[in-house]
Amino acid sequence: MKPLSREFLLSRGSCCNNGCMNCPYNMKERSLKNKLYIKALKDNVWDMYLDTKAGDWKKIYGEMSPIEQAAWKEKFDEVQEEFDSKRPE
Repeated sequence: MKPLSREFLLSRGSCCNNGCMNCPYNMKERSLKNKLYIKALKDNVWDMYLDTKAGDWKKIYGEMSPIEQAAWKEKFDEVQEEFDSKRPE
């Protein structure tokens, strides 16, 4: 499927919020929404991790989508980095 042209998207008059490749509308706003979505995804996956019994996590992790797995890994790295920065030397 070919991406919609910038001209066609402009003729629509506003952003449809579908993440169109050639979207001519407010890129800063879309970038902020994406960052908020990614943060919410990382927080949701992390909460699920914290609520899971240790033996069950491997199964749950295996059933996650690749995006959820990447979000968990990124959040894990953030938490580990914060922990390491507070550890006395």
